Amino acid sequence: MPHLHSSFRIAAAVAALLLAGSARAEVVIEQWGPDERCSHPRTLKVSALEEGNPPKSWRIDIDLSALPRGAKVYRASLLAQREPLDGRDERVLVNVDIRPAGAARPLQLEGPWFASFDTTETVRRWVKDPEAPHQLLVKAFPGWLPGQTYLEIAYEGKAGKVPPQVRAVRAFHRAGQTFITFKEIADPLAGAEPTWGNVRSALEKMDQTSRVRYLVFRHTAPITAENIAEAQLLARLKPLSGYNIRGRSVEELIAMIRRRAIEDIPLARKLARRGLHYSPNSPEMAEVIIKRFAVEDGKVLEAGTGLYVHNPAKAGKGYYAVVASVNGTANLRDMGAGNCTPAVSETVGPGAPVRQPPADVTVFYDYPGKRIQYVQWTAPPLSNLPDQYYNWSVYIPPDPPRPTPVRVAFVDDRYIKPGVRHRPDTILISGHDRPIWSQWYGYHEALGTLKSFRQGVVRPYTKRRLFAFIDWAMREFGSDHKRLSAVGGTEALYYGVKHGDKFAYVLTDRPDPDPKLTPALVRVQNYRRRTARPLREAAWGKVQWQIPDESGKPVWDEFDLISYVAADPRRELAFISMGPAMLSAPWPQQVKFMKTLWQTKHGFTARFYWGGGRHLPIPEGRVGTKTAFDFALDIPFLALRNNSNDKGLNTRQFRTGAYGYGSGGRIADGRRWLADFVDEPDRFEITIHGQGRVSYAGGGTSDVTPRRTRNFKPAPGEKFRWENVPLGKSRRKPQSGQVVADEYGLVTIPQVNFYEPSRLKIYKVK
Repeated sequence: MPHLHSSFRIAAAVAALLLAGSARAEVVIEQWGPDERCSHPRTLKVSALEEGNPPKSWRIDIDLSALPRGAKVYRASLLAQREPLDGRDERVLVNVDIRPAGAARPLQLEGPWFASFDTTETVRRWVKDPEAPHQLLVKAFPGWLPGQTYLEIAYEGKAGKVPPQVRAVRAFHRAGQTFITFKEIADPLAGAEPTWGNVRSALEKMDQTSRVRYLVFRHTAPITAENIAEAQLLARLKPLSGYNIRGRSVEELIAMIRRRAIEDIPLARKLARRGLHYSPNSPEMAEVIIKRFAVEDGKVLEAGTGLYVHNPAKAGKGYYAVVASVNGTANLRDMGAGNCTPAVSETVGPGAPVRQPPADVTVFYDYPGKRIQYVQWTAPPLSNLPDQYYNWSVYIPPDPPRPTPVRVAFVDDRYIKPGVRHRPDTILISGHDRPIWSQWYGYHEALGTLKSFRQGVVRPYTKRRLFAFIDWAMREFGSDHKRLSAVGGTEALYYGVKHGDKFAYVLTDRPDPDPKLTPALVRVQNYRRRTARPLREAAWGKVQWQIPDESGKPVWDEFDLISYVAADPRRELAFISMGPAMLSAPWPQQVKFMKTLWQTKHGFTARFYWGGGRHLPIPEGRVGTKTAFDFALDIPFLALRNNSNDKGLNTRQFRTGAYGYGSGGRIADGRRWLADFVDEPDRFEITIHGQGRVSYAGGGTSDVTPRRTRNFKPAPGEKFRWENVPLGKSRRKPQSGQVVADEYGLVTIPQVNFYEPSRLKIYKVK
């Protein structure tokens, strides 16, 4: 009998353990909301406190009766949305203010997405005191969409019905970024072809009946159902995250239409009359196929695959899990190898662009060589939010010189095959300044979040990712970092002025050297010119707001290139080839900028007309040879003033900056020098000539100031002798004289002959 009683006791203990295990609490994530699309429907009610349209303030009442009494709350967040706001809207200056009833301070936004408010301590207090009013007061929330507000709580309890779980979760690390892929639980496209029209329709209808999200977690230990509450919630992903939606390009549409026109004669005639004037918003873009990402070079994700890219903050091992959530209820019950990863060894870094499937946009002609598409994933500090991606195109010439020169083309929508002329021996990089247009500089950190423009500054995110991509391309393609150039408008001029230590020369067409002076609409003659000011305001805020950048100065002053150049003539600028236009909106600033370059003795050439100028096609000749008109960071160049054959400088348009038609003009045109220089502390020499090997029709005289010398660094007040001696038979006599370095250490030789080749020599007087 004692043995029997012992058996009973053992059985009872086992049963108790089994019962305890079956009743063990789970980690639960559920949402309380205003409609049926949440775990606890119609438990969040919004009431207006002050009349208005919209109301000035509201009260949120939350019914938490479904939350177990005394439940352990791990985390609570108020998820909220509002209308898209940017720097053109005064409301973006107002801080969102949501606070518990009776609280002295508002709830804090949760990083890194800043799309939710931390309500953890508030909900914990409500759990401890169920009789207290479960209320939040909304004192300010410009553009708020109350019907899309949900309270998400992670707590210890017992989940009800959970959605199907994701599967095939995989994580791998590359160059500072961890790529997490997974099989989604449903296909919003329902098997339809992924055209932009179908994808856009799926995005618009996505949350109408149910809200599907994929929660991405990270931990420093293997993730299980027991410890997931300790894991970091990285993101709540919407479906279709595996599609390169931003990568759609007008060029693909144009190529599609051109191919049709080859067989469709009426269409060809129509295009001949109307042209190919399409934009990303054209209805015809609905036909363009949206490609899926490749996360390993050229290997495209399978249909139905989701994607998240994480930049870890420190090196080590990371574990990941992806959890399905439908209408706010997450499946934290079915955790295992299907949705959790083993350890991933991680490093810290900006990541490396990934080669994408080729885009076939060539119908008739393209430069010899190949064009490769890449996607660059970013996180702070290269963007204001995590898991952002940007598209790039890289043209690789056939049999290029080694190392290969690189040129950046700053374009708008046609980035795959940019419409710029370029040398066939130079790598051409062109990218997408989207989804936030930033003048290829940066934008306010509040954009795309619930922060206001008072809660942050404009940061140079785009500049950082541009230089990250350039640095990668330099290594990847064996490029010549000394021969980096740019072509474009204001962006090219900005980088040539502010980053002359990186760019050897820039070609800039109708740039705006001080955008804060250019209004949104400019009357030019009988025309009205719309400018990029609204786009700049969207990214930076209005000029009068004085929104700062990281330095604390107003961000609009960052693009005041006229004042920047005038402030210090010693600053090193790229050589600038300008194509101003007398009927372009920023013409007054273009004139002032060119005159400032003269005053500060910087190197540039310009050809201007009423409709626009033509860039000087530099370099001329074979890159890297001493006989080429070549530009590189280790090659000096000449700044020219008082050129005898400049044209158009006495016109009213150039003298006053007034708009108007005219025959145009040119500055420092037809002057050339070779790369056969001598650059020593006490001596500088270089071969010069007028353009044209027979007639030297571009010949004349100019004041000459050597720039970008590495060893020839005169001190202010030092004396120098100079001579300019023809190298062959010439009817021109040698020139010579003595000059003194100015207060900035710049040496200027007056009225030097540029005709047949001659040798210009400058010596320090000892």
